[in-house]
Amino acid sequence: KVFMFDGISTPSEVVSISVTGNSTGLSWSPDGRFIAVVNSGSLLSVFSCSPTGMLTLVDSVLYSYGVFNDVVWSPDGKYIAVPNVTGGKLHIFSFTGISVSLVKSVNVSIPVAVSWSADGRFIAVSSQTNGLAVYSFSGVEAPIAFVDGMSFSSSVESRLAWSPDGRFVAVAIQTLNILRVFEFNGSRLLKVGGDTR
Repeated sequence: KVFMFDGISTPSEVVSISVTGNSTGLSWSPDGRFIAVVNSGSLLSVFSCSPTGMLTLVDSVLYSYGVFNDVVWSPDGKYIAVPNVTGGKLHIFSFTGISVSLVKSVNVSIPVAVSWSADGRFIAVSSQTNGLAVYSFSGVEAPIAFVDGMSFSSSVESRLAWSPDGRFVAVAIQTLNILRVFEFNGSRLLKVGGDTR
């Protein structure tokens, strides 16, 4: 469903469309023209969104195996990161404005959530088994490289967010009712304070 909100009145539904499978994540493109949606059946779909909120399917990719749990656009809108929970991979798809294609994958043990840094250089991944990991990303020509990680118990129901200045990564873990914040200096993660409940 897409709702329109003018900042004053109650949001009103503009359009509702059916998507295949159970939707497990969605993300607006940085320019607001597209919405990426993933489902539990390893399908990534990208819809264009008109100024009036009408949606049109642009392209979709059905990956051969796994469960997609989250989705996030790169800050430049050229790439889409998707954790494949049961497939044990972080997938990077390219988006040209008219088509989506898988361009990179890296092995990650049970990845459940993903967040891109504001400068586009790093991708944080929450893993059910390994906690938090940060990977560098320099486009499709360079490998996705592990930078640093912090081990802790996580959950399939965790979410990540980078601070706008790229200094901090926050992890919310639903099953533990915990919010954890880590400082990131470009090469190392450091836990900041205790857990917040």
